Amino acid sequence: MSVERTRPSFLLRRPTELSDHNRRICFSGDGSYSSVYKVKRQEDSQIYALKKVKIQNLSDREKENALNEVRILASIKNSFVAAYKQAFFDEPTNSLW
Repeated sequence: MSVERTRPSFLLRRPTELSDHNRRICFSGDGSYSSVYKVKRQEDSQIYALKKVKIQNLSDREKENALNEVRILASIKNSFVAAYKQAFFDEPTNSLW
């Protein structure tokens, strides 16, 4: 199953350069498949965590799991969980943000 063919409606294509919308403050951490950055969004001057998942070397199952994580985060409304704002796919780097 290709991520491209199953792109959910909430997953946007990156319209412009990431740096046009967010100013990277620092690197926060990484895991096996992803990295997290602390950013300041230009639109509202708020601080956010921005996660980059490199899907190029992931199996189809792992790609689906990454999309499921986005779906789950989008559905959670709890004061103890960081709020989900948006997700997008960056074709040049083959990354899910």
